[in-house]
Amino acid sequence: MPPVQPLRVRFYSAWFCPYAQRAWMALGHREIPFDLIESLEVTGDAYVKQPDLLQVSPKGLVPVLVVPGGMVSETQRVDDNLIVTESIDCIEFIGGMARGAGTPLIPADGSFLRDAQRLNREVCSVYYRVLMKQDADERQEAFGAFVAGLEEFVSEIAEGGFYRSVYPTIADYTVFPWIHRIFVIEHYRPELVLSSSMDPDRSAALK
Repeated sequence: MPPVQPLRVRFYSAWFCPYAQRAWMALGHREIPFDLIESLEVTGDAYVKQPDLLQVSPKGLVPVLVVPGGMVSETQRVDDNLIVTESIDCIEFIGGMARGAGTPLIPADGSFLRDAQRLNREVCSVYYRVLMKQDADERQEAFGAFVAGLEEFVSEIAEGGFYRSVYPTIADYTVFPWIHRIFVIEHYRPELVLSSSMDPDRSAALK
């Protein structure tokens, strides 16, 4: 009898998308075998969405996990595949499908999932307001909220270097792609200087 092949997730992603990068990091953390499918092509100021992506996600958004033969409540099934969308939902699902591999993405008390959802609102969503607001006062207000969210995140970093933990969890993977993109704010909004708006030690922790 041939050996049973491990389950392989089809991971619809886009290399430049921070939401997709959340799920990408989580897949690596939990050592889930997956096939990467680049699904968005940048053409000028627009994206071309690959037909395969639109078959599993009519809105054409990434990330999408396609798990053959899976079954989980409150998910959408296409043929015999389990479809998981929305980046935080993907991380939560990844954590549940490989409990024996590596450290847990969502520790048992459940608060880390709530923290991830709050940090998504207070850091990640606010990030785009900083870039998009045309009014200087509104932009400064958004930047202040962004800094406050980062301050809260950094204040909870434990000795091991992660949010309330000695290993990375869903809260870290929720925020990491936007911390990596702080340079975009520095480039397009040079008047907004993070290092002069945060406690120096906390600002240094983001490097």
